[in-house]
Amino acid sequence: MIKYLMFNGNSRPEVIDSTLKFLNDTSLLILAEDAFKKGNFEYTFCADDYLSENLKPIVQALNQSVKDYQFELVKKYRGYAWDVVVTDVRAKKIHDANLSDKTLRDAYHEAFSSKGVQSTIMLHQNMDKRLTEKEYQKAVDGYKAFISVMEEELND
Repeated sequence: MIKYLMFNGNSRPEVIDSTLKFLNDTSLLILAEDAFKKGNFEYTFCADDYLSENLKPIVQALNQSVKDYQFELVKKYRGYAWDVVVTDVRAKKIHDANLSDKTLRDAYHEAFSSKGVQSTIMLHQNMDKRLTEKEYQKAVDGYKAFISVMEEELND
């Protein structure tokens, strides 16, 4: 767990204060570290309650002070809401080294094409995201489970 944040001499006191308040209010680093302990290399925090103008300097300060993690402000819902994505840089490098040529789109097509079913799932995810073999199989299995539940509901 990160015990200390090292802000550089260029950090303005109000940015340091707002960053520390944000971390205290959200427990962002604790939540991210818990996700990383479970084997994830990325943690997404829903920052809908915060304005992007306030989050941008916080994310910048975190990127300067926490070297093992990368922080990114990600727009969703056409900019009406935001996520802060925290990435464990070392774990992501290991993950990326094991990527296959298979994508989320491939998993979707494998699971859905034989059933003649379509879903809006494709609109809610980055379907070009490359996956490891394990992630690919997990996605196929998840999509098939979704289809199974839908078939049961329709047949009742």
